[in-house]
Amino acid sequence: MALPQLNIHRHDRNTHALLTLAGEIDLTTAPLVRAALTECLRDGIRTVDVDLTAVTFCDGSGLNAFLTAYQIAHETGTTIQLHHPPPSTVRVIEITGSGFLLHELHALPPRGRRRRRIAQPRRPRPAGRRQPCVCARRMEDHSRRRDRPVADLPGPCRCRLSPPALLEPGERTGRYRRGTDTLLTSADGRSWISAEDLAVAVVDELETPGPERRLTVVHRDERPSA
Repeated sequence: MALPQLNIHRHDRNTHALLTLAGEIDLTTAPLVRAALTECLRDGIRTVDVDLTAVTFCDGSGLNAFLTAYQIAHETGTTIQLHHPPPSTVRVIEITGSGFLLHELHALPPRGRRRRRIAQPRRPRPAGRRQPCVCARRMEDHSRRRDRPVADLPGPCRCRLSPPALLEPGERTGRYRRGTDTLLTSADGRSWISAEDLAVAVVDELETPGPERRLTVVHRDERPSA
């Protein structure tokens, strides 16, 4: 089986750099992203725009690469912004509270505020029949397309997931512990999780949303020594 590939093209103009990524960003290719961003910072670039239009997949390791570079860049006054991320990546960014990575044109709408819509005249409803809401109609349409009963479809997820104190690349084990708004620690007293297990937690929350509005996770086991 062929390994996923990622192509990175860089175009500089004075102190501005445009990185165009094409392919998949995962545990194998995330180091390439991290190296490209680090090289921009080392070359004195002040603004880095990352075009993700041609990216077909980005997991937790890719998000971790962007977050790490953003933190380093922020300390030196450099700006790193993501453009045109795929919808799945936008969802992960929303759950992890990392919307600051997105360019203002793609920024997530503030929570608690609804987009203003132009009022449309209401159509008369047939007498004696109750009309389903928009969400119910969408779920019914999805059920017909997927041949799944509506009762088996998960409801919308509206929680915010916060990573622990330390997020780093590692193995995917699926061994994590959930919490709410209190910092959790693992068996050795440290608050950490691998980027791969954070991605597992995100996918688990998407597939089976819990009742919590705020969610944090931590690895169950001790952090392996370097």
